[in-house]
Amino acid sequence: MTFSDVVGQEHITQTLKKQVASDKLSHAYLFTGTRGTGKTTCAKVLARAINCIAPKDGDPCNCCPSCLGLIEGSMPDVLEIDAASNSGVDNIRSMREEAVFTPAVLKKRVYIIDEVHMLSTGAFNALLKTLEEPPAHVVFILATTEVHKVPATVLSRCQRFAFKRLIPSDIEVRLVSIAAAERIVLSEGAAKRIARLADGSMRDAISLLDQCAVGVMEVNEEAVSALLGLAGDEQGAALARRVLARDTKGALELFGSLYDSGRDGAVMLDELCVIFRDMLVDTQQGRPPAPRADAARLIYCITTVQEAQARIQRVLNRRIEAEVCLIKLCDESLSSDPAALLARLTRLEQGDIMVKEIPQKTEHIEPPERSKTSKQPEQVKQQKQSAGSAVSWDSLLTEVNKTLPRPVAAQLALCEGEVRGGEVFIYADSAFTKGKLLGSGVQDTFAECAKTLTGSEYVITITEKAHDEQQVIVSEKKERDDTFSGLIDKLNELDSATIE
Repeated sequence: MTFSDVVGQEHITQTLKKQVASDKLSHAYLFTGTRGTGKTTCAKVLARAINCIAPKDGDPCNCCPSCLGLIEGSMPDVLEIDAASNSGVDNIRSMREEAVFTPAVLKKRVYIIDEVHMLSTGAFNALLKTLEEPPAHVVFILATTEVHKVPATVLSRCQRFAFKRLIPSDIEVRLVSIAAAERIVLSEGAAKRIARLADGSMRDAISLLDQCAVGVMEVNEEAVSALLGLAGDEQGAALARRVLARDTKGALELFGSLYDSGRDGAVMLDELCVIFRDMLVDTQQGRPPAPRADAARLIYCITTVQEAQARIQRVLNRRIEAEVCLIKLCDESLSSDPAALLARLTRLEQGDIMVKEIPQKTEHIEPPERSKTSKQPEQVKQQKQSAGSAVSWDSLLTEVNKTLPRPVAAQLALCEGEVRGGEVFIYADSAFTKGKLLGSGVQDTFAECAKTLTGSEYVITITEKAHDEQQVIVSEKKERDDTFSGLIDKLNELDSATIE
């Protein structure tokens, strides 16, 4: 195997080939990326290329004693370490002790550490010491799927290469090549299907191909669907159409027939999610959406399916969970999720349902009697303030400080505050300050000044500053819940007065 056999990572393999050809190697490399994208494969090829006696344009020749020895695994100078099972500091210390010795056979001693993010803190510190002062004959190749767990001090001492997720077309070409070499009859549709299911991982694609090729004369779409429990493109699309048409009965019947024929409920939900995702992307890219497939509805469908997917792995009867999900997909009114409310509102706005005229309740309000005497300007000002006007914390604090004793005002200066609705919150910096304020009549003073400024009654609360964030969260949650509750009531009122 050479760098050319690493699929879809040309931006990395070309750079590594140039480094090998020019003999300008780094002492440490870090390969990052999702599973099955070629990190470990590329590390092994690089280890052979570094030690190859006659490399060809940066590729190992795979014919010299060094290459053959590494292919057979008989060379002690190249060591692969699985950090998941060798994460302790002692493992890295023993590696450091070996690294100071020159290679026994090869030109360079190479250490490949897979899943390096699994190393302990002590192991990382031991590794860092070697990376800071590496011997000239040692090369480290680190590989990880979770680069955010690797310390920044280690990252800064490595040449980092990010392996991208493979696109389905690249995986498909590789699968066809492997099938031809292994004399497996692989149809074009099956290759496309497996490539899409692999989700960017070449290793997963090869595993699926091996699984599907056992005991069959030809690997076609039907064989892939039957073996992996898939609904199939046509049947999956038919299920999605019935969901979007809000045909609950038809969706449940089709799902039931597919489930009884051996299809897996969790896999079918995953297929539905992919179909809805493709529709959503199409609508955002300017393509005409499918009937009843507006963005709000599709987002609701994707969210609902993902929630069901998270639960379905924990329940005993997957069929029930999948069927409940389908029922919620067909009828948004069964869910109080914000995405469901948005989908219902969009449905109303687009005229998907016709709304009956809802009789409006009117109340007869008697006009206020005119005062026989004219009011003074100050009375008019106070009446306007009492008509629901709000007061700010700064203006209220200024008014309160006019009447407070200096020691109490000094204690109040250490506090923060806010006016929210009909309440005034005073956040003391400590329990001591809170106790002083509670015992000094500050609450009564604030209440009187707030009523003087607005004409309304205010509730005064004194608490410690540490509770500020939690109190805001609770208050905002209550307001949000009240908003959603009112919105749900309004939608239910509209639904009860509509004709499909």
